Amino acid sequence: MKMQVKDRIPFSLSIDYFQKDELQEAFKKPKFIDLVYHEAFESIEYAIKNQKKNAPIFEVNETGTFITVSAFEYENSLNSILKYFEKTEQYEMCIKVNNLLKSL
Repeated sequence: MKMQVKDRIPFSLSIDYFQKDELQEAFKKPKFIDLVYHEAFESIEYAIKNQKKNAPIFEVNETGTFITVSAFEYENSLNSILKYFEKTEQYEMCIKVNNLLKSL
C-alpha cells in the first residue's frame, strides 16, 4: 500500500518476534488494548471520511507492512470497537463511534 503525504500515518508497532512471552504479555495489558481500539477507531474514521478502501491501523516494525481493516469490514469493526468502549465506560468514544456508524 502506497501512503500519500496527506494520508493519516498509522501508529508504528515494534514487535520483537524472538520474545514471544513478552509479546503475549504486552497484548494483555489494558494500556495496549486501549491503544489498539483507539487507533482502530481513528484509522477507520479517517478512512470513511476520506473515502478510502482500507484503514491502515499499524505499521509493523517500520517494514511497510500494515495491519489494515478493509472497507467491507468497517461496520463490523466499529461495532466491536463500540462494545469495547461501552465495557470500559468510555462514553464520549461511544458517541463518536455511534455517530460514525450512522454515517455509513
